[in-house]
Amino acid sequence: AADDIAGAGFHLQQAAEKYLKGYLLGKEWPLKRTHDLEVLLTEAITYDSRFQDYRDVCAMVSEFYVEERYPFISSPPPPRNEFEAARDAIQEMIALILRRKD
Repeated sequence: AADDIAGAGFHLQQAAEKYLKGYLLGKEWPLKRTHDLEVLLTEAITYDSRFQDYRDVCAMVSEFYVEERYPFISSPPPPRNEFEAARDAIQEMIALILRRKD
C-alpha cells in the first residue's frame, strides 16, 4: 500500500545495511552477522568520519528491522514527513558510499 511506512522502512533498513556492508567489505572488513545499522556505521566511521552525520538516522531506521522481525515489540511508525526525511538521509549516505573510489 502507498501508506505502508513500516514496510517501506524495512526495505530502507535493508538497503542501508547492504550498502554499509558492501562499503566495509571493500575496506577488507571481516563480515559480521549483524543487522544493526549503528554497529555498521560505527565501523564505517573508522574509515571515513563523514558517516558520523548519519548516526541518528541509522538509529531510527534500525527500528524498522526490529519491527518487521519482532512485531510484538513494535511501536507505531513515524509520521510520513519523518520517514521521508530519513529516506532522504539514507539516500545521501548511499551516495557518499557510491562516490568512494578508494
